[in-house]
Amino acid sequence: MDTSYPLMVEKYAIRRDKGGSGQQGGGKGIIRAYRFLSQAHISLLTERRTTQPYGLHGGKPGKSGENIFIHERKTKKLPGKININAAPGDRLIVKTPGGGGWGNKKN
Repeated sequence: MDTSYPLMVEKYAIRRDKGGSGQQGGGKGIIRAYRFLSQAHISLLTERRTTQPYGLHGGKPGKSGENIFIHERKTKKLPGKININAAPGDRLIVKTPGGGGWGNKKN
């Protein structure tokens, strides 16, 4: 991707401890961090940024996701759906939500 688009992937990792608890714990999320090498237009279409992914049958909800934009050392939380312009050196961090747990952990 680094050779086809004006950005560098700085981080791609598992977002630990964000899945809801339950008999079957919810899935972990992902963290992706990008640094823009030239001007770019960003379109984000993400979900579960304000509400948590729900658990089922007694399972607990997972943690909400986050979209973070860093411009000139100023950090701004972005909504789930937005169009924004990036300048060289700007960073975008996308943290996907954890999944909701299933079943009562006590059973």
